[in-house]
Amino acid sequence: MKIEKIITESIRKALIKISVPEIPDIFLERPKGREHGDFSTNVAFSLVKELKETPREIAKRLVRHLRLDPGIIEKVEETRGFINFFLVEELLFENFRLWTHRET
Repeated sequence: MKIEKIITESIRKALIKISVPEIPDIFLERPKGREHGDFSTNVAFSLVKELKETPREIAKRLVRHLRLDPGIIEKVEETRGFINFFLVEELLFENFRLWTHRET
């Protein structure tokens, strides 16, 4: 299963746990800077009206309910309403090695 799918499925389950009545589309982005992780989502911003909370409050609640494989995700953090996912370094290096091997 692709890493993106694993992360989005975990977000979807966390949304259910915090009782979001209608699950929004979940999009992951590749942040410009490594300090913001390997993947990031702004899903909390799309729930502001519905939950009547700030994006930051929503993101913090979601982070508390995320269940991710520690063999894939090293850490998850909330930053100004965004949720940032940091992959395990060994996984990054392995994927890079496989990608560069295909190019030769």
